[in-house]
Amino acid sequence: MQSAIEVSDLRVLSPDVPPGYRAEEDGPQIRAHDSRTRSLCDHLLPEALQRIQDEFALAVGAPVRILGDRGEALARPSPGHGSKGLSIGSLQVEAPVTVDGGPLARVSVELPSTVQSSERLRAAALARIMANLLADRWSRQRHLQHRIRELTGMFRLAGEVTLARDYQHVLDLVACTVVEVLRAEGCCVYLLSEDRRELIVGASAGRIGRLPGGRRVLLADSTVHAQALAGREPVYAMQGSAGLRPLTPEQAAEGGCSVLCVPLSYKAWREGVVQVHLGAREELDWYELNLLQAVVAQATAAVVGDRMHREAVQAAELRRHLRTAGEVQRRMIPQTTPTIPGFELAAVYEPTHDLSGDFYDFIEMEGRRLGIVVCDVVGKGARASLLMASIRASLRAHVANGRSIGRAIQGVNRALAEETICGDFATLFYGILDYRRQRLAYVNAGHCPPMLVRKGRVRFLGTGGMILGVDPDTPIRVRTLALRPGDVLLAYTDGVTEATSFAGEQYGAPRLERSLCAAVDSGLSAATIARHVLWDMHRFTGLRDRADDLTMVALKVTSPSTGLE
Repeated sequence: MQSAIEVSDLRVLSPDVPPGYRAEEDGPQIRAHDSRTRSLCDHLLPEALQRIQDEFALAVGAPVRILGDRGEALARPSPGHGSKGLSIGSLQVEAPVTVDGGPLARVSVELPSTVQSSERLRAAALARIMANLLADRWSRQRHLQHRIRELTGMFRLAGEVTLARDYQHVLDLVACTVVEVLRAEGCCVYLLSEDRRELIVGASAGRIGRLPGGRRVLLADSTVHAQALAGREPVYAMQGSAGLRPLTPEQAAEGGCSVLCVPLSYKAWREGVVQVHLGAREELDWYELNLLQAVVAQATAAVVGDRMHREAVQAAELRRHLRTAGEVQRRMIPQTTPTIPGFELAAVYEPTHDLSGDFYDFIEMEGRRLGIVVCDVVGKGARASLLMASIRASLRAHVANGRSIGRAIQGVNRALAEETICGDFATLFYGILDYRRQRLAYVNAGHCPPMLVRKGRVRFLGTGGMILGVDPDTPIRVRTLALRPGDVLLAYTDGVTEATSFAGEQYGAPRLERSLCAAVDSGLSAATIARHVLWDMHRFTGLRDRADDLTMVALKVTSPSTGLE
């Protein structure tokens, strides 16, 4: 006799939507447990009941009927035993189908009144076996249906987390899924605050209802929450102990209930706690606990994904602001070099990031003079760029007020030293070129000494003073230099000499000097000299990323002074 019930006999819900979930404006909802009278047909299909009845009728050799709790037939009469009711003079043997201590249905066997006692006892035994079989199959199918519902809820939750656009919707669904699959009284999802000192209600479901958003629990006052987060393991507790206060007046009236707190954690990050109200149950079984941890893992993925998304958005916004600031800063850098009689000017400016601490400038003055500035501010990024803009504006203001070269640098130094914090400083080379007389007055404030190449020999222009921003009263020395046709002056920042190869070796001043002399000896223009030095430096460093900004200004004397106004 075939007694196994196929999986196809199971009545299940649609796999597209977890039981009790409705996508409405107010979020997921939990459907109340169905209180209608139970029936065998709740979990066994009529075809399965018909097959079991037919097989037992064949085994007994008498009509067998499966009846509901109100006496209604749950299957058609079996072939060969087609009586629709009791025959005259017949007797009926029945066995109840009992599940969870309550009657669910009954099995009835119709026997002739003349049947022997032994046959009657055999029929009663077979009826009990059939009733027990139906009860066992019904319970198994109910259990399997619950598991399928749980997995369906997990499947839907995983899909929501993967494609989530509404973070709050996912948290609400997590709380609802926990209540549904575990048949818990309630669930509350707590998230850690930014300072990691408080737990904030993110979502809730079940009998506790919707708790007000933003409700907070001080972590120091809740031992069980702190223990769950510290140990990263589920922690059981009774409500009313370990800092667990009732969430609703109803809970307070009912007294303590079993509560399970499961941490939301990802690697070294602690994100919050899922608090499950179990009611009268003391704890979950192994399967339920693992199922809960799977749901919590999905919740953690949603929380971490949301945080990473917010961080990515913030980072993108910051990059956009930095690019905008970089564009503004680059507009402070001269877009073209001035054209002056008897000289060639060229410049190279290569920042490593959007914002730079390097800058160069050309300041046109009265009396056929031109100010040439090369500056390197300590550090990189936004701080260095703000100092760079401040120094540039301060120097231009002093020049516009007619200050001499020495007094202008003193004013810039004093402002930088008095108005900035310790550690904000800059190196600067500032020269005023009198291109009518072909004379250069300059100050070097702690900057890399510019190189002057004259007839194959190199002279370093190091006269000036300390770096700017350290001592507001540091003395400034000005030096004047007469220029001659063929002279080439290269002012640069340390991004050139400190460029490093893959072997960890710096380009250095000696290599820069040799490269500059080779370009000057070849009779190249100022622009070509600057490009030659830049190419030689890149050839030395290869494809390695530079760690510092790079600036160069090249000046070449092309013809003798006329001495005319």
